[in-house]
Amino acid sequence: MRRLAGQAGIQVAEHRLVPVGTQSVTVITRFDRTGKNRIPFISAATLLGLPQGDSGAYTLLADGVRQFGNDVPGDLRELWCRLVFSLLASNYDDHLHTHGFLMHEPGRWSLSPAYDLNSVPKIDRARMSKTAITEDQAEPTMAGALAAAERFGLKTAESKKILRKVFTAVSGWRKTGRQLRLKASTLDTYASAFEHPLMDEARRLLGKQHSSRQAILLGIGRIVKATLELFRRDQAQGKAIMAIANLWHILQKHQKSSWTC
Repeated sequence: MRRLAGQAGIQVAEHRLVPVGTQSVTVITRFDRTGKNRIPFISAATLLGLPQGDSGAYTLLADGVRQFGNDVPGDLRELWCRLVFSLLASNYDDHLHTHGFLMHEPGRWSLSPAYDLNSVPKIDRARMSKTAITEDQAEPTMAGALAAAERFGLKTAESKKILRKVFTAVSGWRKTGRQLRLKASTLDTYASAFEHPLMDEARRLLGKQHSSRQAILLGIGRIVKATLELFRRDQAQGKAIMAIANLWHILQKHQKSSWTC
């Protein structure tokens, strides 16, 4: 998740994977220290002075950055980037205690590096809190996030640019997972965290609809992948042969087409 966030342009806490037996754990370097000196740190809930149980909203946090921030334009841009990343990467454990601020200048606060990012598959989302986009938000949408971008000091072109970068990073989640040597079964478990209606909405807003040619090629790719999986798992040869036959049928069917869209 942190690798994806970094690719999306988000400032993440320095971290590394450390092997422990047959498992790996993430070790995060403390960002509230400079040598032996401690940098004052507070949560976003503390910055806003919200009472217990008040979940707040990203737009309220943006107002807090304007009032108490050190680098207001930079932190507002970073905050909106985190907002759209959380939506697209299903960071459902997203509340005002998982956003932090550091005091680098007396009385002025700057966003800390992102440190608590976790993609949550659909099956595990029950009873999880998620910070709303705006104070009067019902259900989060990408159109709603873009409409709120002005509260973060962003013009339409700039917010679209950020969204495009985040969308591209999240779209490559399987490739990133393979680079981290995650098993195919593990990636499949998390598919619903990265392939969902908000990603579809972002694709439409960015004009990234698949053309008919792309759709055909994607279909062929899925059949090839399924065929290879059948061979790898030593399943019945008949199923593998049938999959190859289906692939051949598609190739023959479209060989004479002009591939125009």
